[in-house]
Amino acid sequence: MIWGMNAPAALPTVPIAVKTVDADTVFAALGDATRRRILLGLSDGKPRTATVVRSISGQRLSATIKNLAALRNAGLVVTSQDKVDGRRQADSLAPSVAVEESPDGKKTMDFGYCLVRF
Repeated sequence: MIWGMNAPAALPTVPIAVKTVDADTVFAALGDATRRRILLGLSDGKPRTATVVRSISGQRLSATIKNLAALRNAGLVVTSQDKVDGRRQADSLAPSVAVEESPDGKKTMDFGYCLVRF
């Protein structure tokens, strides 16, 4: 400690709101092949608009938006404002979902209580 200096003050704590989603909601979201395709497409961490996600899902835009809403409700996808066009929303994989890629290119997603290998 340097003479004349007090010990550093403790940092203030900030409460973090944690959304708890039951396993049935997550498994229902993962039970749909289109939603798994969307998750795999978002696994690189880049936010994408619903129009871009539509090309990943292979469905009409309205169906893609419904699937994104189900994934959002399950806590697997988060929405933010698009950095390129502030009028649009961009979806990305939730930070709580860990993604690992094996040397052979296969991806594994860790949802906290289950692992899914693609």
